[in-house]
Amino acid sequence: MAVTRDNVIPVNLTETEIKECVDIAKHISSHIVDRADLHARDYLERFINVLQGEIAEKMVINWLRENGKYVASAVDKTSTTPDLGHDLILKNHSDEDIRCSIKSSLSAFKDIDEIISSFTLATTLHEIREVNIQTYFWLNLHGNPRQVVPNAGNAAIIAWAGEKDFSSFHSYTTENRESPVKKLSELRSMNSLLEYIK
Repeated sequence: MAVTRDNVIPVNLTETEIKECVDIAKHISSHIVDRADLHARDYLERFINVLQGEIAEKMVINWLRENGKYVASAVDKTSTTPDLGHDLILKNHSDEDIRCSIKSSLSAFKDIDEIISSFTLATTLHEIREVNIQTYFWLNLHGNPRQVVPNAGNAAIIAWAGEKDFSSFHSYTTENRESPVKKLSELRSMNSLLEYIK
């Protein structure tokens, strides 16, 4: 099924859950080591990026649990060492572990429809796992009310892809790394993931 605004998953987090994500992000931001190909980030930018990722992970965990699926964090949130390159452990129908990577991105100028039609999964070939999920936050700079910082009302789980769904990558426009050619609209709708996992 094609990915559209009608089959993305909206955020369903409580204030307490968001505060828990803040606490985790504070710890991780003090110990994270940035990729060599990433621009230099100060603590505030790093913290906001990490917090966005923690919220995205919690969004996905909640949604999977609401749908009766097995999900466990693959990351020790108290650790001071880098993670393994994936965020969650899922199970297939043979009860085998599946590595799941969650990507979170922010769009300042595009709404949900444009995000789906214009953007790709925020990953490199090296980062691809068995399940790859893209979440997005988007701003509303000119609306009423204006929303100029990330907020739970403008966030969603967009789509997922398997490790064999990508045949080609091209150069990323603003960083020294590659990105998939396929747009988010060409990936798999989130509901189809429920058939694939236990």
